[in-house]
Amino acid sequence: MCEFCAKHGEGRTWYLRARNYSADLVKNSRRFRDMLQWLLTKTYPDKSGLAAARTFLRLPLVGRAARRMATHRMKRDHFGQVLAIEDVHKVFRLADTITCYPCVCRRMLGVGRGRRFCIVLGNFMRELQDDSPDFGSTSGESLTPEQASQRVSELEREGLVHTIWTIDTPFIVGICSCRPGECLAMEMTNDLRTKVMFKAEQLFEIDETLCNGCGKCMETCYFGAIALPDGTGICRIDATHCYGCGLCRAACPVDAPRRAGVPEVF
Repeated sequence: MCEFCAKHGEGRTWYLRARNYSADLVKNSRRFRDMLQWLLTKTYPDKSGLAAARTFLRLPLVGRAARRMATHRMKRDHFGQVLAIEDVHKVFRLADTITCYPCVCRRMLGVGRGRRFCIVLGNFMRELQDDSPDFGSTSGESLTPEQASQRVSELEREGLVHTIWTIDTPFIVGICSCRPGECLAMEMTNDLRTKVMFKAEQLFEIDETLCNGCGKCMETCYFGAIALPDGTGICRIDATHCYGCGLCRAACPVDAPRRAGVPEVF
């Protein structure tokens, strides 16, 4: 069981608890409103500002303290967790309203223009805008659960990892699909050693009776979790690096990767 299920799931999978999608959690939350307003209307730094932040986080002493502080704050305010696609489909069945919006990270990085990747769950944005006409807004595309599932399935075939996100934890705001170069959370977690995106509830393993050693799973893994040891002819997944995204399964021509056990508390 991960720490988020222990804190927010009452011993069960936290993102499958309907109460974590309840608008009652955020109706009177000033922090939620402030954070969402910041995400929607923020004036983003230029490339030199991003480069300076990356350099700072890599500093040996000050950077280490900043990384710990960032992780602590993100867990409280706005963290993400990787989801395998079958869990994404379960989440969509819980949502009463599904709307697809442009991605904040991609807007900040100047990539992926013209496409909507972030799938917002619930009508909280509409409610907040009704309460506060000056609240920041942006156009969204309404989806049915079936359309949303089809959308993320297409994105997975493109090689994108699915993540679920909170604002003012444990309120769940939506699901995004990411890959390196288009996701600040993935960069911070993978490259800058600042955990803001966490492992899935279940990781993956290789069925050795099916694996043909083609290495396609290894090529598609963004987390460096898969290797093909010399002389074995069978791929191996290192559970310490696996994030449970399932891209290896999507890439495998013989369905050798499968969901395994539950990772240790992280």
